[in-house]
Amino acid sequence: MPNVIISDSICPILLIKIEKLHILEELYGNVLITPEVSEEIGEPLPDWIKIQKARDLKYQALIAATLDIGESSAIALASEYEAPLLILDDLKARNFVKSLGVPYTGTVGVLLNAR
Repeated sequence: MPNVIISDSICPILLIKIEKLHILEELYGNVLITPEVSEEIGEPLPDWIKIQKARDLKYQALIAATLDIGESSAIALASEYEAPLLILDDLKARNFVKSLGVPYTGTVGVLLNAR
């Protein structure tokens, strides 16, 4: 299992809507999100979801030229770790991280893994 799990906003938002956010904690323990992702989620989050800003804001801005700010911040943060797992649902973002060789899953993958 990867040492670091980083999520975009879509998975937590969907899991909150179906009252299953706890699945992320049960599967992964702590999950990292960026302040931008936290803002997209728009509500208080449990303590096991940690907020961390990406250090390389130039890289984040470069990614943001083609992806939204939540996805670009999550990808920039993931670039700071060795072998992270990104949770992304957007196809364009998935293709981008795939080209970088970064492992990823989506909300459906999380739910299948929880099953």
